[in-house]
Amino acid sequence: MSTEEIKFVEEQPEVIEAFKAHRKRYAEVMEASRKIMQEARKVVALVSAYDSCNELQWEHEDVSEADNKLLLKYTNLDSEAWFWRLNNVQECLQEAILQKCSEVNLANYRHIKLQSEARQNTELDQARAKAREKFQAQQQQPKKPRRGRPPLKKS
Repeated sequence: MSTEEIKFVEEQPEVIEAFKAHRKRYAEVMEASRKIMQEARKVVALVSAYDSCNELQWEHEDVSEADNKLLLKYTNLDSEAWFWRLNNVQECLQEAILQKCSEVNLANYRHIKLQSEARQNTELDQARAKAREKFQAQQQQPKKPRRGRPPLKKS
């Protein structure tokens, strides 16, 4: 394929429109891929919070009487109340983790679906093929004589 043919094909309006649509689909696939990672990072953050909460909860299991009195004085809750409050927080975090995991799964499904649709789309290839046919047809036409006065013959 010559550079003239490539230039002709790529400048056709149908090819330009198909290429814009192709780029848009590609951008959607890339955005779906980024969405998976964004949601997965949220899961990681929630699991980290869950682990921290778990460690803090078990620190309230064997609290000395003096520390328990200080907790009660400054927070209005004793160590056992804090233990169960942290237990409730862990349950909430578990639910949030499960919800985020389902969002990661949904984002992955959307990404796979968009990738599949992008692979199956042949609009750009078809537009380029039609433009090549048009170029070939133009090349097959006999060259018409120039209009106007014929050049002078020098004798």
